Amino acid sequence: MFVLPAPAEASAFWSDVKHTDNFVLQQSVSSGGAFLRNFLATIQNVLETKPPPYRVVYRHSATSDSFIVLAAGETKEEIDADWKWLSENIMPVVTELTEGADRASFVVTKVRFLATEESGQDVTADRKMRAATNTFRQTFDVGRTENLVTYYSCALQSGFMLHQGWLYLSEHYFCFYSYMFGSEKKVMFQLRDIKDLQKAKTMGGARDDAIE
Repeated sequence: MFVLPAPAEASAFWSDVKHTDNFVLQQSVSSGGAFLRNFLATIQNVLETKPPPYRVVYRHSATSDSFIVLAAGETKEEIDADWKWLSENIMPVVTELTEGADRASFVVTKVRFLATEESGQDVTADRKMRAATNTFRQTFDVGRTENLVTYYSCALQSGFMLHQGWLYLSEHYFCFYSYMFGSEKKVMFQLRDIKDLQKAKTMGGARDDAIE
């Protein structure tokens, strides 16, 4: 389905399936490869959430690392249908426009219309993701080039203490932050330093909803 256009950067969490100079159909590594696939899949399994494994993005040129997300799909068939519509209705016009700003403006305007008028979507999800990204960057001082992939509300158990907060998964970091009643808890790991990730039990073994 088409989504409200949102900026994104090149990421190891996505691999290209097919592309033109300005459009790329990508597949999440959680659908197809190695350590990052297993890492992300474990978190998604435990927290019972999973972002769409396919997306279509717009880029200003074939060498650009900055993208605009246009569509997301749960299946290859769904995202292929979006790609087909773009190839028939948007891509021919884009090739005729000479200015990069004009191309981007045309694509964003058309897709925004589809997402808001035809699908009835609102901007709430996009606003939440942007807010979470800003909070993550400020809290962990990672800079504006570090992109947030996803985030979850969860709790960190430390001894007998349970710290309610947020788990942030970015392109290079696994982080947790909690601040309640004057007590701050901050945890930050580089993904490359994590050797193993497993499901664990809580509530005295009654629930299988944690990671360690």
